[in-house]
Amino acid sequence: MVPTDRGFTVIDIKRGAQSYEWPCFMGTYNRAGNIVQPTNEDDPVVPVFDTALNGNYPNPFNPNTTISFSLKHKAQVNLTIYNQRGQKVRELIDEIMPAGNHHLTWNGTDDNGKGVSSGVYFYKMQSDNYTSTRKMIMMK
Repeated sequence: MVPTDRGFTVIDIKRGAQSYEWPCFMGTYNRAGNIVQPTNEDDPVVPVFDTALNGNYPNPFNPNTTISFSLKHKAQVNLTIYNQRGQKVRELIDEIMPAGNHHLTWNGTDDNGKGVSSGVYFYKMQSDNYTSTRKMIMMK
């Protein structure tokens, strides 16, 4: 399941797997069934269903946090950090990005490279007709 702004999206990808054997008490060592294999989030087989801004991690953070988002199509993306007063603190990105899953790291500094104080900050993503804002906490 993948969290989105509207709930959860279930992704079911079936791939061939090696034959695993383990003891069971039904008279045979071969068992038919599902095998769970992890899929890397950057795997091109995993489709992006929606453009979405995801939660940052860790949250609360000090001094770095990672912000992830996904794009359904290639698009212009602007991701900006604001303080509680709504003042722009840092513009992380303002460029055309390919479709897929993306991650940006914010190191807790403003546009001038000065470290910000502890408190609540907001990050806002704008892309085409999509806009979303989320909250994060810097704790020193």
